[in-house]
Amino acid sequence: MSALLVIGVIATFGAIVLGLIGLRPPPPVEKAFTDDLMINRRRELIHEMGGTYVLPLRLAQFFGRYAPILMSEEKLTKLDRRLRQAGRPGALAAIEYTGVWIAIGAVLCFTAEFLCFSAWGFPTGLLGVASFSLVYFSGINWVEGFAKERIAHIERRLPYVMDIIMISIEAGSTFLGAIEQVVSQGSHEPLDKELGWMLSEIKLGRTRREAMQGMIERIGSEALTDSWNTLLQGEELGVPLVRSIRIQAKSLRGRRIRRAEKLANEAGTKVMAPSVLIMLAVLLLLLGPVIYQVATRLPM
Repeated sequence: MSALLVIGVIATFGAIVLGLIGLRPPPPVEKAFTDDLMINRRRELIHEMGGTYVLPLRLAQFFGRYAPILMSEEKLTKLDRRLRQAGRPGALAAIEYTGVWIAIGAVLCFTAEFLCFSAWGFPTGLLGVASFSLVYFSGINWVEGFAKERIAHIERRLPYVMDIIMISIEAGSTFLGAIEQVVSQGSHEPLDKELGWMLSEIKLGRTRREAMQGMIERIGSEALTDSWNTLLQGEELGVPLVRSIRIQAKSLRGRRIRRAEKLANEAGTKVMAPSVLIMLAVLLLLLGPVIYQVATRLPM
């Protein structure tokens, strides 16, 4: 009986997959969601991993054809921007990233339905839909938090990188040479990787201004945008580069201090609710036995 059950579930799953293949919705346009960083990272991953990377990529592209059914083009554009800010995990476009979670959600959906059928003898569509929704929306929202965390790491690292660049230039190095010095340290910080990608773009023929503007658009950090734009404007106006970098490093530290003060002021309000709950729990532990004894001695 169990073998027939397994065969029936596999046959049902295969029929649904063949039905989806037969529907063949129009493939979405991917040109609007492609950038140089994604292409370069994809080439690196294909070179390093080969078929181990290509096969999941093909599956992501296949299930990604159904992404427009679940997400509008505006939401796909926003998701792609978040993927750029997150450093292009897996070198995936927004459609492919959505396809990954559609595939994982579909597998979990059929697994939940199979377990339900095995336990109760009949499938419930509600459990499958709930499982798919949980996985799909968790995966889509995960990149949001990861991108914000990565931007925070970049903003924390930025003042120190500006100091290293300033010291290197004062020692006789060029601006690009100073950035190469930062990248050559082999740090795994997101900012160092972004600087390495910026240098790669310059070596491929882009100007320094274009590469810096691309980095600004890719990350979307307010602190980095202000610093890089100030350096570019100072270069146009003839302001010495070391002076501009020193001013920006000081400004970034002031920004971090103000942010720390803001978080410290908000900490008291955030701690208030847990403190009230703890106080109520302590009062309940202290007064609970007394209230119980009084309640038991009172006449009915």
